[in-house]
Amino acid sequence: MRLTTQDLAEKLQQAACKAPVGSVWLHFKGGVYLVTGHSVETENTTTMIHYRRIGGDGFNAIDEANIVFARPVLSWFGLGLLEREGEVPLHIDRFRRVS
Repeated sequence: MRLTTQDLAEKLQQAACKAPVGSVWLHFKGGVYLVTGHSVETENTTTMIHYRRIGGDGFNAIDEANIVFARPVLSWFGLGLLEREGEVPLHIDRFRRVS
């Protein structure tokens, strides 16, 4: 099904409501990320969240400050598998909003 421009705009608005530009999120592995924007992937119209790392375990501002990542909204709000040595693996939210 081909989406109209209005459909795409609505998808972006929904993403922006869920993960607003400027919001800060904690990744389940310890990184802290800032949402910088949203887009629609051209091949399959997947709505993407754009973000960059701003802190957390092992953060190196010189190396990471200008790297922008993109992740599908469904993945952003999905579960991650936390595995620690000697513990039972645990499914937890991939990202948790902190501000």
